[in-house]
Amino acid sequence: FANPAMDAVITTIAFGSTMLFTSIMGVIGFYSRMCSRCGLVLSGYTSPVIALFYLVFIVLLLASPETVFGYLDENKDVMYLNDAEILLLKQLVPFFCIVLASLAAIEIIRFIVLRDIRATLLRFDAANKRIHNSLVSSKKSSHRSSSKRSSKRSNSSRSSLTEPLMGDEEEGKVSGDDDY
Repeated sequence: FANPAMDAVITTIAFGSTMLFTSIMGVIGFYSRMCSRCGLVLSGYTSPVIALFYLVFIVLLLASPETVFGYLDENKDVMYLNDAEILLLKQLVPFFCIVLASLAAIEIIRFIVLRDIRATLLRFDAANKRIHNSLVSSKKSSHRSSSKRSSKRSNSSRSSLTEPLMGDEEEGKVSGDDDY
């Protein structure tokens, strides 16, 4: 790049866009069932990449701080920095390393949690689908059987919900020893 500040701007925008995209995909994956919660997969599996970015920056900062601060010294005019601000940044290197290590740990934890949440939500979705399918099939079968029963006894005041429970007693079938 012709302008050194452009490197920092492009890196910041690319990193921020990645973070925003993964956050949006995580929300979509959490609230939507489409594609087997693929938004959670995408959000979860970018976490190690982001954590690796943090760890590489920590290693770069600790291994050769003169490279980072040399770059800042050379381009301080373009980046609108002065010597006092660069000195302050040099003093804050341990703080930056702690913050970046904490963020890397959070990203790894996010990966683990999103993987578990996705598995739980997929089980929940499968259970909801089975329940919905069984309710639909039972409504269809009860509608067919209730129309047959209503034609046999039109004077019954019970609803169709109690018919499967009370059907044998109303028809006059008395059970003997096999009640309970």
